[in-house]
Amino acid sequence: MDRRDFLKWIWWVWFLFLLPDLTKAWEIDDDTKFGIDTTKVKVEDVLDVKNNEKYEKSISSVWKIEIDFFTKFFSISDNSDDFTNKIKSLQKEFGFPIKSQDWVLWSATLKQIYLDYYSKNQDKLDEISKKRLSIYNEMLWYSKYPKALYRNLNVFSTNTYYGKDVWLNKENTLINENLFWKVPDSIDEKINKIIVSKIDGKNVLSFYVDGELFLATYVSPGLPDHKTSRLKTTWKKTPDKHHYSTEYPKVDIKKKIFEKWWAVMPYAVHIDWKEWIHWSDWPINWNPASHGCVRMPLFYVKELHEKVGELWISNVLIDTTWIYS
Repeated sequence: MDRRDFLKWIWWVWFLFLLPDLTKAWEIDDDTKFGIDTTKVKVEDVLDVKNNEKYEKSISSVWKIEIDFFTKFFSISDNSDDFTNKIKSLQKEFGFPIKSQDWVLWSATLKQIYLDYYSKNQDKLDEISKKRLSIYNEMLWYSKYPKALYRNLNVFSTNTYYGKDVWLNKENTLINENLFWKVPDSIDEKINKIIVSKIDGKNVLSFYVDGELFLATYVSPGLPDHKTSRLKTTWKKTPDKHHYSTEYPKVDIKKKIFEKWWAVMPYAVHIDWKEWIHWSDWPINWNPASHGCVRMPLFYVKELHEKVGELWISNVLIDTTWIYS
């Protein structure tokens, strides 16, 4: 091999060795020749995706209605970046542990927003927010009694407020949006009547005032071995806002705790004997879940309780004859 061929061979080896770097450099130059920093765009895209995921988790946690009011109250856009940044700053302000500062509007963060901001600016609240704050304050009554299990009554949890795995109310009504076209909007008699029955295999409570539908929601009645009584009745006790029962004590065998605790049953409307319609600290949907009572989501049961009290209990018929049909 002469000197010229040797130099050519050296040049080709050098060129092939550097080819990947040259190709990469050319690609970067091609991406940026129009003034676009693709590296920055890709990072921002990743952030957008993460923030959007947190935004969607917030919606599933507290529903869109709370998100809409939140953005309006704090004058921020519903852009996921602006939203998550605001949640981040609030969680830091509230002193939440680092692990819980995930920029998602869970019920714990929503509760603190209500206490630190909404409660101090009630002139800015809509009727839905005022109602939620009012319920929270009314539930504090149980705090006077150490044995009352009121701490589990999470007013700011969607599962207990509207129900678990169910739909919200139809706007400006007390009727679950999925039941709006399934429950008759009137009955033949011009009476006040609470009906607990089944629709599409799911337990539903509908309340008629003067024969017109006032309220409808999914409920959880008694379990198969503790069935809710099937009857029609007008005789019952006075509605009890802060009802409780020691019938079913809290027992922890592992910790050897056998002390009786109060099972709280807020906004209770009496059915018969030891059975009531009331709110529960357990998530409520359309499945049986109780020892005989009818558990009802908070958003609806407060209105039921107040309306029955207004009409006076002897003027309201309760019909549970179709509850297990």
